[in-house]
Amino acid sequence: MNTPTKVGAYLAGLAVVFAAALGLGNAVGPLEPAGEQDRPVQTDTGHGGMDTDEHTGG
Repeated sequence: MNTPTKVGAYLAGLAVVFAAALGLGNAVGPLEPAGEQDRPVQTDTGHGGMDTDEHTGG
């Protein structure tokens, strides 16, 4: 087996492994860190929840 054939076989094998890892990653989806799962979802109320018109007299 000559050198170009060996390199080609290596690259083909590498492509197969990469494609399998990509497919498995897409099937599983993103994973959250352990600490993130227990936190409640926080919503942004803007400006600390205060209405600026009430505090400016307007």
